Amino acid sequence: MLVNLLYLDPAATTAIITAASTIIAAVGATFIIKWRKLKKSVSKTFHIDENAKKEVEDELVITDETLAEQAKGEAAATETAEKESDKADK
Repeated sequence: MLVNLLYLDPAATTAIITAASTIIAAVGATFIIKWRKLKKSVSKTFHIDENAKKEVEDELVITDETLAEQAKGEAAATETAEKESDKADK
């Protein structure tokens, strides 16, 4: 009789594993959120700026004009290379 109570069918095992992994993911996400909030409040309390020593790069903005200029430059370079290779072949 005790043996019958210890049997877990595959569907029940899958449900248990799914529930356990969901709980682990939820606890992990909660821990990360609380840690970041704690870290932010400590930084504000002690006036610590995380970005004080970081370098900021300028934004790279590519417009259609920029792409057109690059295409013209590449086309000119290709034509020059073709002319040079024709001269070398002769």
